[in-house]
Order: sequence, then structure tokens, then C-alpha cells
Amino acid sequence: MNPSQNALKNLPKTRVELHVHLDGSVRHETLWELAKKKNMKLPGNGTFEELQDALVIKNPVDLTHFLQPFLIFTQYIAGDLDAIERIAYEFCEDEAKNGVAYVEARYCPHFWLGTTDFHGKLKELGEVVSAVNRGFQRGENDFGVKANTILSALNGTGTIKDIVELCKKFKGDGVVGLDIAMNANDKSETYVEVPLNQEEIGAYEEARKSGIHRTLHAGEAGGAEMVQRALDVYHTERVGHGYRVVENEAIYSSCKEKRVHFETCPWSSYLTGTVPLGVRKHPIVRFAEDGVNFSLNSDDPTLTGRTLRDDYVLAASWGLTEAHAIRANLNAAHACFLPDNEKAQLIKKIYKELNIKLPVSEDSVDSESSNHEQRVYIRFCGALELALRGYDESDVSENMGVYHELIQFSAELDKDLQIHLSQTSAFKVIPKIVENELLQCMLEVYHDEVHKEIKHADYVAIIVVETTDVSRKFQLVIVLR
Repeated sequence: MNPSQNALKNLPKTRVELHVHLDGSVRHETLWELAKKKNMKLPGNGTFEELQDALVIKNPVDLTHFLQPFLIFTQYIAGDLDAIERIAYEFCEDEAKNGVAYVEARYCPHFWLGTTDFHGKLKELGEVVSAVNRGFQRGENDFGVKANTILSALNGTGTIKDIVELCKKFKGDGVVGLDIAMNANDKSETYVEVPLNQEEIGAYEEARKSGIHRTLHAGEAGGAEMVQRALDVYHTERVGHGYRVVENEAIYSSCKEKRVHFETCPWSSYLTGTVPLGVRKHPIVRFAEDGVNFSLNSDDPTLTGRTLRDDYVLAASWGLTEAHAIRANLNAAHACFLPDNEKAQLIKKIYKELNIKLPVSEDSVDSESSNHEQRVYIRFCGALELALRGYDESDVSENMGVYHELIQFSAELDKDLQIHLSQTSAFKVIPKIVENELLQCMLEVYHDEVHKEIKHADYVAIIVVETTDVSRKFQLVIVLR
């Protein structure tokens, strides 16, 4: 391993990326080299600059326009297993440079088959998947990035059955789920983002019964009703993009309540024309403000000309804070398609890289070897019910006496994470109760659940429990007077 590889491998990685197209994440330099080597036609006079200019979308029109560069460069890769493995390997290096600990990269293996005749090509499609897996394995070894695959069918192309079969074959071997994306060749004015196509609906149902995870593009080219259809008809577990869900308050509220995960992509949301450049408030900002379950992703770096880091910078320019970014990555880690034990390890890795120490009891056992709850550590106690109702300075009831006692109690208990209660007049909602940023994010994520639990309690305690189910990391104990 050379020094630069070693440096990347040891680079702190706290990001989780769930929506990035591997076939749209190819380095421009690699494409130019492949085209030159194969004597294939390049845009313009064949210079690197002209290729780059042809691939990067600068002015948003619509999703069809955004996808057109695929028709230029896919031919440079198709049928070349060595090139596919190289692209997967380089992708891992690029993810490491962007601080990614875990990524689920999606691609359509039919795109890279080297033929437009897909019939009876399951063996050749499997070779494409194996080439990607080899590249990812080498990339993980050299750069410390864990990469898995989501296989994508192209909407309306009859490729969905192959995708389900490949997901079954490679389940547990690098492939964690399936997706349906728009076909770059589809220029129909009647395009339906989430079609009522029985072949595709049936394939998703077969995947569900086979234990194959499912995500689906919705609410990008189509409206909020496409998000609803993806959830109700296709039973998708996550939604790709989903910005237009805000157009329907009922659907939006339902998604928020059900903790539907939206895989958002800041730069491509503009460049696809999905979100107008002059919009007053970007849907991602509303997601952040409303505590919606979402992550930040890069989508198609080859086409946007930006990296994942650039997407975070753009989101920050809208007002998203570091707390929002941490929460987005925790959301992504919880929503990823890893097995539970690997998901738990990913969460622990993120905590470790953030330098947040979660203590483990002396008699605890590793989460991979036991499903039993480990010793409980109280990290925060407070009169959350009173806090949620709003602090009333004129309140001199017995409840306030209990409240102040708990403030003192929590300050004594919480030296490790330095979570202190102060300035009680500022307590209006849960996030303002604690100063520790990571715990603050978790409290925001579970705001609705917390509120339901404390409605009939005098006060509650937030506890940290080490379990294999990372979603139970923060639990509630109701304490009655």
C-alpha cells in the first residue's frame, strides 16, 4: 500500500451515502482514457476539455436532459469487465476522499453489458456484478470504505425480472437491494415515474417476499402521488429524492410520521430541474426544519461535476448546520440495507470517528454475540413533559420543585457527555434541552416517539442502552412520582 492509500484508509470517515449511481460516478479522466484507448468517438475534437464540457450539466431543463450524457460515455465502458472493476475501485477511492464510511452504490448492469439484446444474458449480467464486487473489495481493502450494491432496473425496459434474479443470486455477496430508475433513452412526454406496471409491481412483491431490500425513485420527475404509490403499491423501504412530496401536505405529514427515509441529492435536485433555482425554500431545508428522515447524497457526480462534499457545502449554504449533517448521516446509517449486526457496527464506527465515547459496562458483551440488552447508563434526566409544554416562569407549583431537583440530578450524572441543563426559560422543545450535539440530533430524530411516551407521565429519563438494535440506542424510562 502506497502512502497516499494508507492516508486515505486512515482518514476519519463519518458519512453514509445511500443514493449514488456508480454508472454516473465515473471519473472524466477515466472515460477519456478508455475512449482514446479504444479509438472511440469523443465529443468535439476529442480533447479532454471538450469531453468534460459535454458531460457536465450546467443549465437545468428536466430529468431527460440531465441523463443525456449517459448516451455519450456508457459505450466507453460497456462490455469491458476490466474497466468496470477499475471504475468500482476508483469510486471507493473517491468516496474515501469525501469521508464516506459506508456507501450503497446503485447501477444498471444491463447498461454495461455491451449489447442492446438483453434476452438470455443472465450469465453475462452476473459477470458485470462480479466485476463491480471485485473492485469494491479491493477498494475496501485499500481505502477503508465499505461499499455494497443496489441493482437498478430501467423504467419500462423489461429488465426488472433480471434484476430480481441477480439480487437473489448475489444476496449476501455485495448486493443489498434493488431500485427502478429512469431510462435515459425515454423521451416520452407521457413518462410515468412510478408506473402501474404489473411486471414491475410483481417483481417488487417477489423481492419483498424474498427478503430483498427495496428503494425507488419517486417525487423527482413525478409529484407527491408518486411517493405515495411507491410506498403503498411497491412497498418501497426508502424513497429516492422525494422532493415533491411537500406539494401534498397530507402525504408529507404521513411520510414524516412513518419516518419514511428520503435519499436527497442537493446539486442534482437543481440540475435535473426538479427544484427551481429561485425556490424560496428548498424541500431539503423543510425536511431539516421538520425533522423528516433524510440523508444527503451525490447522485451522479459525472453529470453534476460535483462531489459529495460539494453537496454538503450547498446544503450548508441553505442554512443546514453541522447538527443537520450529523443527523442526516445517522439517519442514513439507520436506513441502510446492511444486516442488523453490521449496521450496529457501522453506527459504532461513526460514533468513534466523531470522538463520542459511549461507555460500556464491565459485564457487557459484544453486540454481535448477544441479543440481550446490556447494562443501562443514564445520560440525561429532566422534566421533558414540562419542557415540551413550555417553561412558565410564574409556575411555583410542586412540579417545578421536582423540575429543579432533576436539573441538579442530571448535572451530577452527566459529566461524561457534559450534558447540562441551564437557562430553563429557553426550553421550548426537546433539541434545546441538551448541549451535546450528537444526543441532540438523536432526540430530534425520535421527537414524536418521545412526545407520545411522556404525555401521561410526570417526568421521564432518557437512557442509553447497548443493544444489537441500533434504533433502540436511546430509550425512555417513565418515572412516576
